[in-house]
Amino acid sequence: MNHKNIYFQFWILLLVFFSLFTLETNIFAKENSVIEGQVYQQEDIKNYDLSKSNDIHPDNELETIGQFILNGNTDNQSDNQYYIKEGHLNFLYELDKEKLTALKDQWQVVEDKNKKIGKLKLDQPIMNGAIIVQSSFDGEDWQTDKIITDILSKDTDLSKPFFTTNQMHEINGAYYRILVTYKLERESEPTDLIIFDIDNTETKYQFEEYKFYAINKKTVEEGNASPSDKPRREFKSKVNTGLDNGYNLNEAEKIDKEDPHFGWDLGFFTVNGYTREAKESNGKPVFLKTVGDEIRLWFTLNQEIDQLDKNPALRISEDKNGYDVAMGIKQTNFKRGTLIVKYTDDEGHNYDPVIYTDFLAANASTYADTRIQLFEEGDYEVTLNYEVSNSPRRYASVDVLPKYYNYKMNFEFAIRNGNTMAFPRDMETGSELKDRAYTRSGFIVDFTQSKYLTLDVVRKEVITNDDGSLSSSVRSNTVGNGLNTYDKPGIYELTVKNQYSESLPTTITIFVGEDKNIMALAKNKLSIEEFNQSLLAGKEIDDSGEIVDQIENDSTEEKIIKTESSVETSADKNKEVDTETTQLEVKVSENKESNIFLPTIGIVGLMIIGWMIFQKRKF
Repeated sequence: MNHKNIYFQFWILLLVFFSLFTLETNIFAKENSVIEGQVYQQEDIKNYDLSKSNDIHPDNELETIGQFILNGNTDNQSDNQYYIKEGHLNFLYELDKEKLTALKDQWQVVEDKNKKIGKLKLDQPIMNGAIIVQSSFDGEDWQTDKIITDILSKDTDLSKPFFTTNQMHEINGAYYRILVTYKLERESEPTDLIIFDIDNTETKYQFEEYKFYAINKKTVEEGNASPSDKPRREFKSKVNTGLDNGYNLNEAEKIDKEDPHFGWDLGFFTVNGYTREAKESNGKPVFLKTVGDEIRLWFTLNQEIDQLDKNPALRISEDKNGYDVAMGIKQTNFKRGTLIVKYTDDEGHNYDPVIYTDFLAANASTYADTRIQLFEEGDYEVTLNYEVSNSPRRYASVDVLPKYYNYKMNFEFAIRNGNTMAFPRDMETGSELKDRAYTRSGFIVDFTQSKYLTLDVVRKEVITNDDGSLSSSVRSNTVGNGLNTYDKPGIYELTVKNQYSESLPTTITIFVGEDKNIMALAKNKLSIEEFNQSLLAGKEIDDSGEIVDQIENDSTEEKIIKTESSVETSADKNKEVDTETTQLEVKVSENKESNIFLPTIGIVGLMIIGWMIFQKRKF
């Protein structure tokens, strides 16, 4: 082996060692919790009702073909109950390859071409196993959120999360049920028919069930928040948008006495948790929040969705080909009511809408008020699209020539911070500058907490006159924002206003520059007039901006004596400082030597080993 190869391997080893101590990764930033599941077996898959909690007893001797993992930042309160501290929860399923190849009694997972489990219809056949994600607000009536089929095929990637929880479920608290189902088959004793044998196979269906409850920790800490908390604002207007036209408001029809929706409301939305309500010029409500406010959106369902207005002929139907023109939602299965929330930030950027399909079916299980989302500053549009079927001719649960109608509940609102505060920050340190603060380098204005405030900036140049007095001249008077930097010398007067609030503007004065007179104005909290009066009273400004008494002229001899004395004293002090500095350097050196980081010792050790290897090869 030549010397170059030795050096190459040594530095590779060194790099790997160093990386182990310095590499930062967030792989373990979230906690993984393994949820224990129960296993069931049935002879016929058609009898398994996924909409209800089943009374089928699990078989403790049966084994799963993998494990379900809950990934997220949580506190485990008790068995299968979790508080979500932040973010969302991710669901993963990790297959156990050994179990797949060595099931008891040679049972093997085989293809299942069924597209139905109980009453649940699948878009694709189960094939080599399926994962079904369900949620419920009461733990009894379950809504299907996602279905993944053919989970054992090479085309299905289970290394990544297959489901992520949404905010509505998190802030209300929800039960989750994950079902892993697959068909098992094995050969049994052949049937002897004298002339020939008939091969026999046994078949059964296996279900793995994983259940747990999760709720946002903040919701628990807030206690009994309610849509009745004041101040509050209700939204319940509705329109008939026609049928299968993308819930287009431009084609909306007036709900008259001939309309099946005439005279009754499905429910209503509520916004509360704010301090005060204002309005924009177009009438759109603006909710002002202050420190501690948590603005919430609620929905209260007033009807039984299978018997609207107590009429058995009216029900919320499944809109299998729903889409929304205004929201840009492509055609999909809206199921029984779809809620859409769109957010626009202060820069006019429209974020992807948050979509909750089967919204009314999920709420119908509890008839409780549902908290939908916590809101920050911005503009919001909320839409609830739902389809109503009118079927007065219904026989044996079969609708005969029903009529369908599409309806939309739609409203907009804005959220703004109610304060009138912006925060100047030093350009070098980033620290906040209070009123009449001084900075050498300049400043920016931080609008992080209130992005919709207006800012006016006046800069005055400070002029030093021949007699030493000061005067000022306005050099700029303009609007400002959080992107501007203010570093030219002078006095800046900032005026911050909130167009939605009746509170008075906030005025902040900042002094910028290295001129000692500007420093003096800031340090001594003086106006220019007060500064000039100090000069008339026999004061002067030193280089640090301090106001001091003027010193009378001494004789030349006194100056020389004072200078020599000053030099000697300075020399003595310098000696003392040198001695102290040397002692300090020794102490710092000792501290550094005693606090060397362990990886450094390891690296030095590796370098010595590498040198020894090199010397050995050399000779």
